[in-house]
Amino acid sequence: MLKKEIDTIILDVDGTLSEDISWLKLTQGLEWSAPQKGKSYTRI
Repeated sequence: MLKKEIDTIILDVDGTLSEDISWLKLTQGLEWSAPQKGKSYTRI
């Protein structure tokens, strides 16, 4: 098995790159408040 390191992770918060994988889309339906979304985003 070939192992690779991940150098960069891009989180597309507002859907600029792709609406399907945006942070807002991924957290939609979780009933989180804006501060909860911000807190979970900063943990990553």
